[in-house]
Amino acid sequence: MVFVYRLLPDKNLQITRLRRALQKVIMRYQSIHAAISLDVETNNPIQEVTVRSENDAQNSHVFALIESIFETDEELNTIVNDERNNTEYFDSSRSLVLRCHLVYHKKVSQNDMIRGDDTLIFNFHQAAFDIDAMEVFLCNLAEAYTASKLSVEENNSIVQNVDFSVTKRQMAMNVASTFWFECLKQYDFDRPLQLPFDRRCIIKIHRTQLNTSTYFDVGETLAQAFLNYATTNHVLPIHLVLACYFAFLFKMTNGECDLCIRMNTSDHCRAKLWSLTGNFINPIPLRCQIDPYYSFNQLVEYISQIVSQTLEYSYFPLEHILAQHQITATPAFLSNCFTFRSTSIEDNLSKVTLDDATIVNMSNTIEIDGYDAVNTLDFSISVRHNPTSGKLSFSIHAALDLFDEITVNKIAQRFHFMLDQIFFKWDQCRQPIYEFSVMLPAEVSLIESLIDTHISTPPVRCLHYEFVQQMSEHSQKLSVELDEQSLTYGELCHHIQYFALYLINSYAVKPGDIVCQCVERSVSMVIGIVSIHMVGAAYCGLSPHSPQQRLHTLVKETESRFVLVHSMTQNLFNDDVTTLDMDTIINASNIVHDVDLDQLSKVAVMTENIAYVIFTSGSTGIPKAGKLRHRNLIECIHTLIHTGIFSKNDVIIQIAHCSFDAHFLDIVGAIVIGGTLVMLHPKGNMDLAYLARILKEKQISYFLIVPSLINSLLNFLKENNDISVIKSLRSVCSGGEAITTQLVSLLRSYVHENCLIWNLYGPSEITICCTYHMVDVTYEKSNIPIGRSLPKYQCLVVNEMLQPVIVGQEGELFVGGVGVFAGYLGRDDLTAKVVIEIGDEVFYRTGDLVRLDSRGFLHYIGRKDHQVKLRGQRIELGEIEQCILQSSSKITACVVTKYDNEHLVAYIQSSDVDEKPLRAYCCSQLPPHMIPSKFIVLKQLPLNSNGKVDRKRLPSPDFASSIASTVIDFKKPRNAIEECVHSLWCEVLQHAGAQISIEENFFNIGGHSLLLIQLYHRYKSEFGFDTHAFPIAPFLQYGTIAEHAKLIETLKNNMQSTLLQTPQINQGNDYLREISRYYIS
Repeated sequence: MVFVYRLLPDKNLQITRLRRALQKVIMRYQSIHAAISLDVETNNPIQEVTVRSENDAQNSHVFALIESIFETDEELNTIVNDERNNTEYFDSSRSLVLRCHLVYHKKVSQNDMIRGDDTLIFNFHQAAFDIDAMEVFLCNLAEAYTASKLSVEENNSIVQNVDFSVTKRQMAMNVASTFWFECLKQYDFDRPLQLPFDRRCIIKIHRTQLNTSTYFDVGETLAQAFLNYATTNHVLPIHLVLACYFAFLFKMTNGECDLCIRMNTSDHCRAKLWSLTGNFINPIPLRCQIDPYYSFNQLVEYISQIVSQTLEYSYFPLEHILAQHQITATPAFLSNCFTFRSTSIEDNLSKVTLDDATIVNMSNTIEIDGYDAVNTLDFSISVRHNPTSGKLSFSIHAALDLFDEITVNKIAQRFHFMLDQIFFKWDQCRQPIYEFSVMLPAEVSLIESLIDTHISTPPVRCLHYEFVQQMSEHSQKLSVELDEQSLTYGELCHHIQYFALYLINSYAVKPGDIVCQCVERSVSMVIGIVSIHMVGAAYCGLSPHSPQQRLHTLVKETESRFVLVHSMTQNLFNDDVTTLDMDTIINASNIVHDVDLDQLSKVAVMTENIAYVIFTSGSTGIPKAGKLRHRNLIECIHTLIHTGIFSKNDVIIQIAHCSFDAHFLDIVGAIVIGGTLVMLHPKGNMDLAYLARILKEKQISYFLIVPSLINSLLNFLKENNDISVIKSLRSVCSGGEAITTQLVSLLRSYVHENCLIWNLYGPSEITICCTYHMVDVTYEKSNIPIGRSLPKYQCLVVNEMLQPVIVGQEGELFVGGVGVFAGYLGRDDLTAKVVIEIGDEVFYRTGDLVRLDSRGFLHYIGRKDHQVKLRGQRIELGEIEQCILQSSSKITACVVTKYDNEHLVAYIQSSDVDEKPLRAYCCSQLPPHMIPSKFIVLKQLPLNSNGKVDRKRLPSPDFASSIASTVIDFKKPRNAIEECVHSLWCEVLQHAGAQISIEENFFNIGGHSLLLIQLYHRYKSEFGFDTHAFPIAPFLQYGTIAEHAKLIETLKNNMQSTLLQTPQINQGNDYLREISRYYIS
């Protein structure tokens, strides 16, 4: 603890007299000549008082006196900060707890004198001293220096530190103990204040303990308004300041209602103890449980009450307070301190007269820089109030390990800004405190940039009208390709028209119906989607890889009267579901006559009609079906064209699975803007050699892809030393999961230098995407933002009370604008929870946590709930948990978590459950991406103090043990092929030397789809097959070593390459002109 004084000009102090005076003062007070050590057994500090005479003091070193020189205030500042920072200057075990540092101006004294403008620094060990003791110290120093002695009578009457310790131990503590136990009941001592840290989770032992400080004076006008409020409402200044501070913390912690800080109290305020020196500060917790709907006036009343009660029992030692509760680590509140001081104390310290010389506290003459001062606190605030002048000032101190200096300065600005609101706008005092704002005026423009995104775009028409427009303009342009198949816009339109008429005439499909389609990637998929739109119905894509039970559930949810299938999917449904084989109808298509076109033209379809329905995972166990309008998708496409992400000249590859809304953008987006769509054959996105060949041969210029697949593709290209495959790409869009700077850097090395790399974000409910960011790894060194709002979209980052959060603060993302969906099918209750009106605008509540940076970019943080993304797939963990609970009455509880971004792990509470039937049940109910990689059975799930599952205490999965468990039923390879497959499995799963049974499923022992892609290409390399002869699909369906070996053996002998049948095309330009007459206005 450092105190800095300067001798006024024209006066001198004798160094010898000062030394003797210091010795006398030190000998009077036990605290500053006691040794301080640490009890190894209890880990508690011990003060040992040694009885010494004045002669002992003169003959021993009871304090240190150091001399140095300075010429400028900057040099003095360095010396002062060195005193503050260097804890090695004390030797508390030998009673050296005081340093007197004489700092001479320009030259060292030659005549035993301290001259005017020289400086004295008194530096006390913090364990032996506090600020309240300084006044006592200075009074005694002045007396000892002036009179060369201290009053004997006064010395005999002094209560010594030992006496105080004994007295305090004898005090009745029962009432105080009860108060503190009730006060802190059920408080989470491990939870830190969620302040706007720049860095988090720095272990204490790795910290530098350096801090930075900022100071502001509120000014005369605001100080007077503060005093007027206190006087009018009969409130103590400390209570009013604390009310302001807790309101500020409530806002800065994003609405945290249960707040606890450290407040230092001092026993010096007790009359009998005033004359003691030493550290009598007792830090106590000050807990405030805020109601967000409190007005400021109500908050002040509440704070006055709890502070009065808390200070009444402040004598109760902190260690006793904490001992009443089960605390395993240092409580977080101790790192956040509040101090309030009346400057009448500082006034008494401002100057001291020693004989005829005066030394002045240098805080009144020069600014001592607080930067780099040592401090073990995370965050603290000191308030000074002068009751005479009314002056009010604040100092904020923060650890540089956690905060940047600019952040601390902004925190001070926000506090000052909020004080202005409270005391200059009296109406604010009657409003709920959650409406207080700490947003700086300069930040408002950043918030507005996410909302004010209007642009001019072409008129919105239905999707199929846009397609027909493109067909009329360039009927002979290639519209869709799949391997050797291809259709021009004219040819594709003919098949769409014919199939649409069939739906009307044979199945009476009408506007507003929902038609489910379950097909593999094919030209038929494209024809089916647009045909459904042409008859005014809504398209709902079903994954052929979902279990039959799930498919039936989804069909029932949509109330679709039939399902469109083709040859590869017609056996997926039982007789309860009516199916229509599309290929049979398409291949038999004939000329469409004028009367038929007239029938189609009379179908009333508006832009508000539902274009498609997409299922997302549901936390209740039932998937939710989101409804998207024609205008939603058309407006989204317009914005993508406006930003340069999409272009009519693009060759667009369709990679996404039909369970992603991106597949709809790829297919419909390509043909409504006049681009060329390239389809992959079934499972083609998992066959990296095939995918690479198509990218190169078809000169793909645009794709939308998940980062995990980008990574697999680039690794494949690297292994095959092929750097030209994706040079034709103009626009690469990443979406579905976070992309890293390392992956972008790798991608940049394979694409053309002019290729644009985009990071897109958006839930299905806002139509494909709502934010975009053009990635430049020159600037993004650590994480890549999700960017800004797309044109005609609005993004709000709000807290629980739907109030905008400040820049850098975490909040929930609400999205408004042209993409907001029409709600969940048949679930108005769920729709009402996520579609929110704010002002005159409708917003979708995403459940995603984001923050806005100072450049106006949004950064994705995570989820508010337990929804996760796994390889781009959106998964509600609650749906999996409900499935597991329904599988057996023996399972009493279940929780599913995401592990290492690659696996789902299910923790099951049961005394008797068999994993194999449990996995089989999940496979019959859930799609493949939702099947847990590992099931861990526990007798009891770990619970926290509130009785909820403590996810932090769940054991980490051990996939190696899963492989080891197969040894019990181990069946070794029986031939050379099985041995080779076994070896490749061990390599891919990174379990060299493991014994894996040939009947163990790949996905049960840590495998997943991306690892299977790696395994597939190891097979191709090992056994020398090309892509056509060696499709990946069977290896997904059959998952054991024995089955893979059998497939390889069969393929080796019999497999021949097959191509999908191309629909017949037999229409020409006359037909195209007729279509235009009906659809182009």
